[in-house]
Amino acid sequence: PMEGAGRRGGSWRTAANGVTLLRLLLTAPLIWAMVSDRGWLAVALFLIAAASDGVDGYLARSRGESSPLGKLLDPVADKVLGIAVLATLTLHGRLPSWMFWALTAKEALQLLGGLILLAAGRPVPAARLSGKAATVVLFTGFALAMVGWPLGTWVTGAGVLLSLGAGVDYAFVAAKGVRSRSKPAAGREG
Repeated sequence: PMEGAGRRGGSWRTAANGVTLLRLLLTAPLIWAMVSDRGWLAVALFLIAAASDGVDGYLARSRGESSPLGKLLDPVADKVLGIAVLATLTLHGRLPSWMFWALTAKEALQLLGGLILLAAGRPVPAARLSGKAATVVLFTGFALAMVGWPLGTWVTGAGVLLSLGAGVDYAFVAAKGVRSRSKPAAGREG
C-alpha cells in the first residue's frame, strides 16, 4: 500500500503519485496496442490512462497528498501520453502531421520556459484551467481518431489550437509573475 504524505517513507509515496505513475507506465502498452492494430485494447488503455488524470488530482486534493513530485510528475505524464499517442496517430495517417509538430513545439517551449524559471529560482505557474480544458478536448479527439471516426480530426485540431492558446496564456502568467517579483517595493529608494 502507498503511504500518505507525512507518513514514514517520504511524502512522494502517495496514492495520487501512484495513479500518476500508472498513467506514465500505461503509455508503452498503449502505444504497442496501437501499432499492433489492437484497436479496442488501445482505446481501453487510453481511456484508463486519460481517466487517471482526473483521479490523481482528486486523490491529491481530497487526501491532502499534494507533493513536489506529483506537481512535476503529473504534467510530465500528461505530455508523454499525449505526444506519444499523437505521434502514433500521425504515423498511422489518422491525424495530419501539423498537429503533432505544433503541439510538440508548444510543449517543448513550455518545458524550456519552466526550466529557465526553475534555474532562475522563480516559481513555475500552476496548471491553468485553459490548459486542462485543452487536454480534455485533445484526449477526446485522440479517442475518436483511434476508433476511426472522422470527427476525431476536427476535435483534435480544436484541442491543438486550444493548447496553443493555453500555452500563450501560461507564458503571459509566467512573465507577469517574473515582472512582479523583480520590481522594487514601492517607496524604496534605490
